[in-house]
Amino acid sequence: MKKIKRLFAAFLTLLLIFSFCSCGPKAPYVGENGNWYIDGKDTGISAKGEAGEGGEKGGGFEVASFEKISDVNGVATYKLVFSSGLEKTFEVKTGIAPSITSCEILADKSTNEKTVYKISFSTGYSAEFEIENGKDGEDGTLKLSDIKNYEILKTQTLGSKMLALSADRLNSASYLRPVKIADDGSGGIKEEPVVNAVINNKHLSVYLEIDNLDAGTIKIGHGETEYGATYIEITKTEINFYSTGSGVSKYKTVTHGLTIKDWIRVNIDVGYGFANVDIMTNDGKGIYETYGNWSGRNGAVFVQPVGVSADNVKLNWFCDDFENDIYMIGDSCFNSNDKSRWTEYLVSNGYTNNCMISFSGMGTPRGLYEFKHALEYGTPKYAFWCMGMNNGDKNNEVNADWLAATEKFLDICEAKGIIPILSTIPSASKDGKEIYINNSYKNAWVRNWAKTTGGRYVDFEAAVVENTETGAWYDKMFYSNGLHPDLRGAQALYMQAVVDFPELMIK
Repeated sequence: MKKIKRLFAAFLTLLLIFSFCSCGPKAPYVGENGNWYIDGKDTGISAKGEAGEGGEKGGGFEVASFEKISDVNGVATYKLVFSSGLEKTFEVKTGIAPSITSCEILADKSTNEKTVYKISFSTGYSAEFEIENGKDGEDGTLKLSDIKNYEILKTQTLGSKMLALSADRLNSASYLRPVKIADDGSGGIKEEPVVNAVINNKHLSVYLEIDNLDAGTIKIGHGETEYGATYIEITKTEINFYSTGSGVSKYKTVTHGLTIKDWIRVNIDVGYGFANVDIMTNDGKGIYETYGNWSGRNGAVFVQPVGVSADNVKLNWFCDDFENDIYMIGDSCFNSNDKSRWTEYLVSNGYTNNCMISFSGMGTPRGLYEFKHALEYGTPKYAFWCMGMNNGDKNNEVNADWLAATEKFLDICEAKGIIPILSTIPSASKDGKEIYINNSYKNAWVRNWAKTTGGRYVDFEAAVVENTETGAWYDKMFYSNGLHPDLRGAQALYMQAVVDFPELMIK
């Protein structure tokens, strides 16, 4: 034992000697990015303001303090002071940000090259901005263009799939709906509604306090003027149902017989192409109405009192389908109660382990937006990308918008461990002799992608197109408008989908 102790002591002595010689490990130091380095390696730990080896004051440091330094004509100016001594100012509308509640580093988004910060305001809005580490030594003003993600929802998230909004008061014609902050094009900022295109199994509940409805109305729905929107309008005596196609149309009117004062509760439960509307008021009465033509799938969910003000307003929205294994992103070929759409056969056969996201005319860039938005509520096992009919190929090459969005879709799937399923898209020909919507180049891209990567796709083109040179479909598969499938075409597309992607049938 004594011999072992003597050997250990000798080893420790040698280690100490080597630690002080020039050839030993390098002493801890602060790098250009403001982090501590040990033995030449970045620890990721900020030195909190100490100068680096040649580095300047800049990102990589905590926000030591924040304050409002002015508030003029509805625009507030705030100053952020970093632990490095760096100061930054920025402007924002007072109504959006009357005060800052916190400013913190987002470690999961920060890198060695940049630090990402999140500012939270008392209104529920928040914003993110980034500063390059070691390269922002000058004090100055943060422009809106510097705030990369200044578009966070004014909301609170309950669980993984719930949107909950509230307002102490809504004046006449004011909306309560999810919004983001965006550039208004002139250096200022504006609010934009946050839209979604989820089709089935959605739930919208609203509560508001109101003195007396009288001549006013209350509007509630999923979208208002967007193509594919649906909403209800509650008056003193009626419920009016509206849908939007080429214009806004009233589809149904119901006399409710309720006395609407003090408060009103409304629940809208959307199934597969229909909605149940449940309304109750303080007189103990209620009305339950089924609306069989609910297409609302485009726009923001909202509540809006018109001609009257409301207090203590609450709006909640969620979709059961966000928990399903398959997210499907498409266009007008998605529908749940139309036998000329292949997805109807999924529903009628009980294959509903999916979340359908689409509306008629949806292009590929919007499809990418919808996919990313859906991922804020859940993460599927598969993502089925059925985009492209509204982004036809031109000039003998793949449509650039489709390609950019599709490549980004694949990147997101890879980053999140989602299995992507692409699809070919049939070309369209009104007379069967000449293509007027050409998808052949994107289809070649899809097949090549599958061949080189081992990826999977559904070959919709092979299911219905008889002649790829002219775009002619097989007999009785093409609808007369030259764009959509007929009954037999929808059935062929459905059968191709469940053959190439059989996981669609897993319940």
